[in-house]
Amino acid sequence: MDSHYFLALPLPVEEKRRITRWKEEAKPYLSFKKWVHEKDYHITLFFLGSMNSHQVKKISEAMSNIAAIASPFIISGGGVGYFGRADTPKVCWVGSRLTPRLAEIQAQISAKCVEHGFNEEKRQYRPHITIARKWTGDNSFQKQWENVPELYDFDWEIDHFVLYKTHLNQEPKYEVLERFSFGG
Repeated sequence: MDSHYFLALPLPVEEKRRITRWKEEAKPYLSFKKWVHEKDYHITLFFLGSMNSHQVKKISEAMSNIAAIASPFIISGGGVGYFGRADTPKVCWVGSRLTPRLAEIQAQISAKCVEHGFNEEKRQYRPHITIARKWTGDNSFQKQWENVPELYDFDWEIDHFVLYKTHLNQEPKYEVLERFSFGG
C-alpha cells in the first residue's frame, strides 16, 4: 500500500502525556477499535495523500517559505468530543481552539498545497487531536460517554510544523520527514 503524507502540528511531549493519562482513565468506558499511539498525536493542517519524491521536494520548499515568515503562537487544547453518529461515533478527539493565528497558518498551507495540485478540503477546518477510532461497543455510547472524565484545557507554543509520512503497518505510524521551524 502507498504511503500517505500530511502536514501537521506535533504536540510537545508533556501534552502528549497529559492526553495519554486522560485516555487511560477513559478507556474502561469507551469501546473503540483503535486507540492512537501517544507519539502519533498531532493536529492535521493539510492531508496530501500519496506523493512522489518530486512532489515531496516541491511541497517541502513551499512549506519552508511559509514557515520562514511565520512567528510562534500559543494554541489551546482541551475538552473531548467525537465525530460521527451519536450511537456509533467514528472518531474520539481532544479539541483545539481555532485561533486567528492557527486559522491563518492553516489557510496559507492549504492554499499553497492546492496551488501545487493537491485536492482542496471541502469541509470546514476543525482542529483536533484524534485519540481513538471506530466505536465497537455493544452498549449505548451516550450512556458510556457520560462516565468519561473531563480533560481540562492546556496551552502550548507552536513554533514549527512537520511533514509526516504514514506507515500503516507499524506503531507509531507517523514518521517526521521534515520539520518547518518558524523564522519570524
